[in-house]
Amino acid sequence: MVASVASSTLSLTRKRFGYALAVVLLALALLVEHRSSQTLQFVYFIITALYLIVILFVIVKHILDGERINRNKIIGGIAAYLLLAQVWTYLYMIVYLVNERSFYFAGAPIAKDVMQHLSYFSFTTLTTTGYGDVTAFSPTAKTFAIFESLIGQLFPVIFIARLVSSHINDSKRDANKIAQENKS
Repeated sequence: MVASVASSTLSLTRKRFGYALAVVLLALALLVEHRSSQTLQFVYFIITALYLIVILFVIVKHILDGERINRNKIIGGIAAYLLLAQVWTYLYMIVYLVNERSFYFAGAPIAKDVMQHLSYFSFTTLTTTGYGDVTAFSPTAKTFAIFESLIGQLFPVIFIARLVSSHINDSKRDANKIAQENKS
C-alpha cells in the first residue's frame, strides 16, 4: 500500500492521507490477526475494500489522463484489473461475515480457508471462468458475483478500446505534425 501511494502522482496532502490510511490498515490487520472479533474483521474488510477502490480510481484516472499511452499505462491497466479481483474478495468476505452460508465449496458452506476460497472465487468470477467448485449461494453473494462478472468483461473491453482510440489519435497527431514540418 505504501508503495502504491509513494509511486502515485497524488498531491502531498493526499499522499499523507494514503500513508495514514495504510498505517490504520496495518494496525487493524495486526488486531484482526491477534483477536478473532467479527466486528474488527468487518471493519478491516470494509476499510481495505475502500482503500483498494481509491487506488483503483487513481490508477484508472492516470490511464485516462489524456497523455500518450505507454508501457506504464498498460501495466497500470493490468494492475487495475487484478485489483478489481482483490476488491471483490474483500466484498465477498464482508458478505461471508454477515452470512456464513453465502458461499459453498464442494457442495457445503465454506468452513475454513475462507479468504483463500473467496479470492479464488473472485478471480474465476472476474474472468468468467467459473469452475463451479466454489459457488455463491445467498442472494447477496449471487448479486455481487453477477456484478463482478459484468465488470470483469467490461473493464478489459473499455481499456482496450481506450488504448486503440488513443493510439489512433496519437498517430493522427504525429501525421499532422510531420505534415506541418514538411510544409515549412
